[in-house]
Formats: sequence, structure tokens, C-alpha cells
Amino acid sequence: MLNLSKKYPLVFFHIAKNAGKSICDALCIDKEHHPPHLNQTVLLGSDIRESYSDEVWNGLTKFTIIRNPWDRMVSLYHFRKKENDLLIRLQHKGLWEPKNGDSTQEGWDFKTWIKSPEVAGVDNHNTFINYKKILTQNPSSKEAFRSLAEYINQIDLITDQNGLLLDYIIKFENLENELKNMFKSLNLDYPDIPTINISNHKNYREYYDNETKEFIYELFKKDINYFGYEF
Repeated sequence: MLNLSKKYPLVFFHIAKNAGKSICDALCIDKEHHPPHLNQTVLLGSDIRESYSDEVWNGLTKFTIIRNPWDRMVSLYHFRKKENDLLIRLQHKGLWEPKNGDSTQEGWDFKTWIKSPEVAGVDNHNTFINYKKILTQNPSSKEAFRSLAEYINQIDLITDQNGLLLDYIIKFENLENELKNMFKSLNLDYPDIPTINISNHKNYREYYDNETKEFIYELFKKDINYFGYEF
């Protein structure tokens, strides 16, 4: 059973750069009992759902945290830069090598990074927009999408053909209040939430011009429209 808390009857859908590591730590959710090919907590929603029987699933509360896509991608950019892996996928493809030990990330500003499909591991960003269609036509693509889940619309990760897989959707922008309300409604003790993997950067709006603002809108249009986000 994937992403099940060891402290609470809760299943967490961990979406990248949405305070997920902090929540996993607080709720004692880890990959200890995950199979080798699912050695992570950032998973596709279908992976999580398929790991439970109907009986067990119906007895658990499922939740996730979602975030404004414009803000989330700036946070992801800084995380990748901090981890020194902005160009790692290009290196794996043999398309880039460090020069004299220098990662050469300096020239990769936010606009260069976000608009480069090679860095995202695809030929075209439409791959992510068409995630569900591609997965239906080619189920074996699921393995590749697991490593690219941060670019998939959040709503696509938490729904299946029958609709939402969750009981609660928490907004990152009101994280503490909404989490406390969820725990209160479930009559559960609210845990201490640690601060992990915080990216220090300017307000996300300062990273965008009209081109990149529109690019993110087109890439995450489903999220923006469904959750009512604005730039």
C-alpha cells in the first residue's frame, strides 16, 4: 500500500514542490515498503490507487496539496538548481557535459530552463498536457511519466475515469489553516510540520515575462482553470 501514513488513517498524494517532504515526515510516510520500481513518494495517482483493495481504500482518508503553477515552477527551478541537476537529463542523453568541472548552470536562467523540453525529458511539452491520452494509448509510458510527474497537471495526478481520487484538497497558499481544519474534521491530533526543502527566491511573478507567463498558462491550463488560480 503506497504513501500510507504510519500514524494516521491517511493516504497522501505527494505532488512535487508542494510541501510534500514536510508532510511525509510529519505523517511518517516513506518508501520503506514500496516495491523497487516505485521507490519514491512522488507517484502517479493511479499507482497509489491500484496498490489498495477497494475495502481498504474505502476505509482511509485521501488528501493532497496543490499549488499555483506559476509559483510551483519557480520553486522547482530553484530546487533543481540547488541540487545541481538542471541539465542532468541532457547529460544522460549525451547532449551536454560539464566543462572543466563547471556545471555551466549559470547561463540557464528560469526562461531557458522552463522552455527547454530536453531538460524536462521530452521532445515537446505537449506530452504533459496529453498525459492521460498518452497513458491510455500506451500504458507502458507510465514508467517514464513517474520521473516527469512534476510537469503533469496536478488535477491529472489526482483523478481517474471516475473522478477525484481524494477526500481533501489542501491549497499550499493556505496550508496550515486548511490542514488544521482537515485534522479537526477527522478528530485527529494535528502533527508538528517540519520545514524541509524550502527554496529561497524572489516573488514568483518577478521571474516571468509575457511569453513565459503564457507558456505556463498553456502547460497547466487544466490546473489553473479547475482550481481557480491567477497569476
